[in-house]
Amino acid sequence: MTLLNLPTAATEPSTADPWARLRHRRHVLDLVIADPHISLREWMTREYVAEAFVDLDDLLRTLYLRWSTVLRGCLDAELETGGGATADLVVTAYQRAVNHSSGLRRVLDAAMVEPLLVSLVERDHARLAQALGLAASGRTASEAAAELTSMVGHVAYQEPRRSSRRERREREREVRRLTLLAEQRGRLGSTA
Repeated sequence: MTLLNLPTAATEPSTADPWARLRHRRHVLDLVIADPHISLREWMTREYVAEAFVDLDDLLRTLYLRWSTVLRGCLDAELETGGGATADLVVTAYQRAVNHSSGLRRVLDAAMVEPLLVSLVERDHARLAQALGLAASGRTASEAAAELTSMVGHVAYQEPRRSSRRERREREREVRRLTLLAEQRGRLGSTA
């Protein structure tokens, strides 16, 4: 999947077409994930990101929803096809999810200083631990969530593929285009 496809008119935000707005949000989200070295707070200062996401919490929730979806898919596949102890299945599924979405995981790990994200992870791990039966032996949900967190805490990242010069140029061109578009919209809105 190439993250750097130059958007068409269909990917620009539009209040008239909710699908165009959704595609634009996804495109901006892909740009954020493609460059995990920029903090989420810095991303939110860019007009095209602020145009797609209401605030930092909206961006965090959307990023975590994407991670949660990937992780749930990997867990489902592992539980259906794998055999063995639940702990081994969880670690294998988590490793597959990290391998599949390492950029997303890096962005989320860098943002773990945000209280909202910490809360989302704690609640999600508590639900997962309950669903996997880790809380069945008389432990509280928070103890089971802590066990789940410790099980997956050592999962290592694969080294990401280095972007080619062409991909970096295209990404920079896309960022400049979105910035210019947001500035033009700002000027048009101020003259009306």
